[in-house]
Amino acid sequence: MFRVGLISVFASAALTGCIGFPEFGAEPPPGNVDDAFGSGPDTWDENDRLLGMTPAEAAEVMDGHWVEDDSVAEPILISNDALLLDDLDCFESASFDGESRLVASFSCRPQTQGIRAGRILITGGTDGFQRRIAELDIVGDDIVAETEPVTFEEIYLVAQFRRQVIIEPQPLQMAPAGERDLTVNANWTVYDQQIDGLDHRIKLGGKAVLRGVLDYDFDIRLCSPAWWMPPYPCADYRAAAGLDTDLELRIVLEIGKAFSWGQDYPLPFNVPVATFPLGGLPVLVEISLQPSLFWQVTAGAKVAAQIGVEADMLAMIGVGGTVPGPIPDNLSGVEFSNVQLQPPRFDEILSARARVGFKFAIVTSFNRTLDLTGSVSPYVQAVATADCDEIDLALQYGVQNKLGVSLGWGSFSLSANWDVGGLGPYDLVGTSVPVEGLLTGDSDCIGDDDPGVATEESFLPELPHATSSTSELWFQDHLEAMDQSLADYDDELADLHAGIPQFLTRDVAFSTDGQGYWTLDEDGVVTAFGSAEHHCDMPEEMIENHEPQGIVPRPAGDGYWIYTASGRVMSCSYGEVDNQDDLTAMGEGAVVDMAAYAGGGYWLLEADGDVHAFEGAPDYGSAELSGSADRAVSLIPVPFGGGYRILTLERDLFGFGSAAALSAEDLALLQGPDIEIVADMAELPDGGLVAVDGWGRLFGLAGADESLWEGWSPVDNPHALALTPSGLGGVVLTEGGALAAWGDVPH
Repeated sequence: MFRVGLISVFASAALTGCIGFPEFGAEPPPGNVDDAFGSGPDTWDENDRLLGMTPAEAAEVMDGHWVEDDSVAEPILISNDALLLDDLDCFESASFDGESRLVASFSCRPQTQGIRAGRILITGGTDGFQRRIAELDIVGDDIVAETEPVTFEEIYLVAQFRRQVIIEPQPLQMAPAGERDLTVNANWTVYDQQIDGLDHRIKLGGKAVLRGVLDYDFDIRLCSPAWWMPPYPCADYRAAAGLDTDLELRIVLEIGKAFSWGQDYPLPFNVPVATFPLGGLPVLVEISLQPSLFWQVTAGAKVAAQIGVEADMLAMIGVGGTVPGPIPDNLSGVEFSNVQLQPPRFDEILSARARVGFKFAIVTSFNRTLDLTGSVSPYVQAVATADCDEIDLALQYGVQNKLGVSLGWGSFSLSANWDVGGLGPYDLVGTSVPVEGLLTGDSDCIGDDDPGVATEESFLPELPHATSSTSELWFQDHLEAMDQSLADYDDELADLHAGIPQFLTRDVAFSTDGQGYWTLDEDGVVTAFGSAEHHCDMPEEMIENHEPQGIVPRPAGDGYWIYTASGRVMSCSYGEVDNQDDLTAMGEGAVVDMAAYAGGGYWLLEADGDVHAFEGAPDYGSAELSGSADRAVSLIPVPFGGGYRILTLERDLFGFGSAAALSAEDLALLQGPDIEIVADMAELPDGGLVAVDGWGRLFGLAGADESLWEGWSPVDNPHALALTPSGLGGVVLTEGGALAAWGDVPH
């Protein structure tokens, strides 16, 4: 193996004391404030290279794994970030240009081997390299990576651990994404004139999405000012809270013509505010408030050009320092990132609007000769806008402000009015309806029967030379061709996809007889396949406030349950929809999974690990998650209802009731470096667990027969896993809504 030649280089360094393995005859190095342990006789045991920990504990603390090699007497601890390419099952060849570019070929998908940005790749031999991936492009089963050099310490971990206890920095959302986000929209009309019968307007607009963020970093270690002094605990800490904001600013130029009809209905009273003389002059000033109702209907057509800028802004305030140590440093600051210019848009727009509201006019009269007026008009409006291949419908609200002046003597008068900084409109609710070919010839549309419009095929790249080669030149040609084609086709493809409604599948469940199944999409619509019967969809009036989360078959075979992220449960049986007991009245957290109890009833699992039992299902307990960054992922019931397991994001598996604990081998597999994420897990009817990891690979635990899915091909972005009632087949649902099946899944 290449490992012998490569590691022998580092082994020779260990023999001279560079690594710090005392049993190799190295003298303890001088301690300093950054060392985890000093070298004094009371703190350093030359015969304990693991500092009192087991090998498994050392590997967990150091985020590494042990590698055995013939050139050294004992295993070496190597970083989990480092991959020995020659030891990977499907690695074929690699080349490095000596500067930054690395090209490697595999006989399988590189992602399944753990290849990703940030990883350290190592090969042996005279032309070997040790490089960290900075930028990664994957073309089929090959990679082209821009890399950077790595230091000795980044690959091999020393026995003198610098950190005994560490809580990694972890940004936390104060609430699940979208749960408590605050979106603010605004539009301001800064220019509005009619020229030659056409309305000319300039608008400034913006949108901000606000999210609360909590960030912390706490690191405890042992410090020693000198090698002869005993160590003492010291800790670096950092804590901050702030606001993460997605900003969008835009300017819109419009030219068009509109037709408007409306009426004001002054209320039969005025509210006098004040009456007083103006100083010593014979002028009486009257101020009154004149309320009225109004309605207005407007229809029009216009051409609009829009350009803007997008940015992410993170504003944080917090403290940091060392305990014991100096006074904390203030970590407050504002940071902008992902600042980019929006591509310009040119739209042909047809619109209609119906507006109702109140008008509060403040009138200041000077001897009933000179009147100054100002009005504030809050309103609610319904808007229909035809743009490209769709019609947008929205219910909005806003405020319109005006100023006016009137000067009159008897029957002769002069007056003028101005619009001043109207706010809004702001959306209350809205939807979009695709209508193919609605406005042909619009510059934002593609495929509108215009023979001059470029097609997708015209942007496909020419095939590079030497298509059978795996050389770097072939990869470079391919990348350049693909980059150029994507750049040419990006705008057209975005417009084409914008008019296509996408209804992503949220969950899948098999009927109790195994001859059919249901899918649930993001709009709460259930689709039945095979012998499964369609009983009902999620009621439309609930979609706005309840996000469909999943579907669970009723144990009696008479329908299914639909549950939402907020904990609402609906029973669908033979066309009837009934609200079940749920969590919405309890003020609990987000629901991530639901499972049926074989004897009737069900359980709901929250993100914090709490399990709630309903309709006679026994309560076997809840999971107490170890850290604030961990969350529950899946609830796996034991066959026949004797208990259940809870899977977490950190790959912990808690058993309750009759659920047996995993063996040491299964725990090592589940927590091992080869499996970083478990997307979902289910239990077979005869025992054994089936899981799908973040790379879309299936694996078995607790004695599961892995031959059931022999020949399985990994899928991208797995979301959920469902098994047939027989346990001889199943499907994996991807985030794109596709179903990948094996075994006795009905067609």
